[in-house]
Amino acid sequence: MRILHVGLFLELGSGQRAQLGYERHAARSLEEAYWDTHTLTPADARTDEGPQVPRWARRFQLHKLFTWLHIRRHAAQYDAVLMRSLSPDPFAIFMAPLIPNLFTVHHSKEIEELTLVTRGARRAITLFLEGPLKTWAFRGLRGVIGVTNEITKYESRRFPRASVAATYPNGIDVDKIDVADEPAADAPTVHAVFVSTVFYAWQGLDRLLDSLAEIEATTGPPPVVVHLIGELEPSDRALAHQLSARGLVQIHGVLDRESVHQVFSQSQVAIASLALDRKDLREASTLKVREYLASGLPVYSTHVDAGLPQGFPFYYCDDNGFNFARMVDFLAEMPDRGRMTVREAARPHIDKLAIMRSLVAQLGTLNSSAAPKERRGTADARRRGSS
Repeated sequence: MRILHVGLFLELGSGQRAQLGYERHAARSLEEAYWDTHTLTPADARTDEGPQVPRWARRFQLHKLFTWLHIRRHAAQYDAVLMRSLSPDPFAIFMAPLIPNLFTVHHSKEIEELTLVTRGARRAITLFLEGPLKTWAFRGLRGVIGVTNEITKYESRRFPRASVAATYPNGIDVDKIDVADEPAADAPTVHAVFVSTVFYAWQGLDRLLDSLAEIEATTGPPPVVVHLIGELEPSDRALAHQLSARGLVQIHGVLDRESVHQVFSQSQVAIASLALDRKDLREASTLKVREYLASGLPVYSTHVDAGLPQGFPFYYCDDNGFNFARMVDFLAEMPDRGRMTVREAARPHIDKLAIMRSLVAQLGTLNSSAAPKERRGTADARRRGSS
């Protein structure tokens, strides 16, 4: 099977760049299929051979038209074209029917997310484009792919004519992540780390800060220190700084990889998103959880991780919302939380190559045909070069 994965990114963040890099690297070892990844972006930093979005396409939603034209140009060379969902998309009505081997890849429940981030007349237009118009435009859609089972089921209901529904959780190259140093044993203070490029509302930083504010002041060491890595929203800054003055929070801002490693090495536990319910999500498959686990940190969260098995001992989903005491209990109940123990237990579930193999199996033998000799030779050469 020949697969093309296309994604449009107006701003290519470090996490997205890492995720795409993991995919390209894993594709070189993928024997079950030939897989290309094309990243379309106006940014100068490239992750693959995908084209740079030209200047004419950087305004008035034309970058989305450029994405469709790129897919249209290359679709016939592949058995399956995976397109990261564009929302809202005024061009789907014209372009989607032209691509019979199209699969859409969904990282969220788009309608709920757009409802959260848009207002007024813009919201009404956006929801029309994303709702009834897109459903009609994608009447010939071959399949939907979600990063969680929850999203896959949701998108299957939106596009009931799609004959394939598959799940493609996020994954990483575990060996590219440095293992954190072991933290100090029996420290009186629990150090936790919470990472986000930007602490948007669905990260739930406000819920964490409100919970920490309820901790009574003491004269000794604080019972917990939460290290915040990333950009805070203005609405959270005042309380975060108050808690910083009390020693309950350390605000690091944006850090480089080496500095992140140092914070991880101080921490006994990592915190994942705490308010995905604001996007009507119960499940997620985030890159940061995989990087936490690959670094050897157990993870405390309030959402199910779709890529981990139920009962995985180093990931705790708190159904009742963030609570410091329950986070401490989660740590205390682990008989062994050594960094390598956590990392190796997580490896089978977060490894990018294993996840890609699973997706190929879900897609099955759809439109399978032998790749042209030239492409097979290119693929073989790449694999030999990476070995």
